[in-house]
Amino acid sequence: WVFNDVPTDYVWTVTDINGCQGTASILVSVDYDRDVYFPTVFTPNNDGRNDDFKIFTGPGVEMINYIHIYDRWGNLVHTENNLMPNPQGAGRWDGSYKGTGLNPGVYVYVAEIRFIDNGTTLEYKGDITLLK
Repeated sequence: WVFNDVPTDYVWTVTDINGCQGTASILVSVDYDRDVYFPTVFTPNNDGRNDDFKIFTGPGVEMINYIHIYDRWGNLVHTENNLMPNPQGAGRWDGSYKGTGLNPGVYVYVAEIRFIDNGTTLEYKGDITLLK
């Protein structure tokens, strides 16, 4: 078994007891499936279900560099930096700003995520609907 961060060409050379050599090679590719999921709706109503907005990540994520959340006028209402990946959800936004619950509506996020393959970073953008 091999576990690569980047595509790698493996070469084997074998010599038998008579001194004859044979060479073989194989290119092992990497599946860059980006296992990152951003929910599109959450309900911060304290019922114990779907109360927070979180980023769900798979094993290829090294770090969530930042997540910024804006209201529809472009005001920053939530930010977090340097979050460790977590399949159960990293980060936490409870739908509030400075301790006050925000109104239902559509909010926009921008997140930068660093992956294990040579520090590749990708920026994700999307929207979240806050329902009550």
